[in-house]
Amino acid sequence: MNRADPSPARHAVIWDYDGTLVDTWERNLSVTREIVTTVTSRPADSYEALASVASYRAATVRSRNWRDLYSTEFGFPEEHIDQAGALWTEYQHRSTTAVRVIDGVPDTLRALDHLPHGIVSQNAKSIISSVLDASELGGHFQAIIGYAEVAMSAQKPAPDGLLHCIGQLT
Repeated sequence: MNRADPSPARHAVIWDYDGTLVDTWERNLSVTREIVTTVTSRPADSYEALASVASYRAATVRSRNWRDLYSTEFGFPEEHIDQAGALWTEYQHRSTTAVRVIDGVPDTLRALDHLPHGIVSQNAKSIISSVLDASELGGHFQAIIGYAEVAMSAQKPAPDGLLHCIGQLT
């Protein structure tokens, strides 16, 4: 795509955020532990899925999306899942657990800079933007679709976020 060409983009790269662009396993585990403890008043270590990064990773892989994780792994009813979702961004912003850009991502973004880039994630748009800006990668992305930009009933793996991102990029 020629950057001077005013026609809509015909090609784009759409990324996931967690585990694709940035290694967020430690931070997401820490935040989930804090949220589960807040909502249930039970210690996080009473849940097998929160015992380690490996356990947390396995639990997320078993789950369809974050709502399913909170339902199946922690036994949350819908109102507790909504409460957990409302806490996510605040707890992510105050977390001091470090994240790191996945090796090779900056070089890949530079190599593909001639294409528009977007992100579709179940993380918060503000978290994604702040981490990418701090890593000097934010300028590569023309669209970021986080969980709040998509109806709760249409979260990944539903295509709504992806379609919204495509719409912003084109």
